[in-house]
Amino acid sequence: ELDDTQELNYHAIARAIADTGFTGFVAHEFVPTRDPLTSLKQGVEVCSV
Repeated sequence: ELDDTQELNYHAIARAIADTGFTGFVAHEFVPTRDPLTSLKQGVEVCSV
């Protein structure tokens, strides 16, 4: 899950990628441990810049 236990700051990573001018898609592993739709929504929010 994308929470405070993550070692990677996915929002900062997504912003750094966007800052390079990249306009394609970025993917990451998705194995939710709670409600899948809630987890997917959170992932989209965190990675949207």
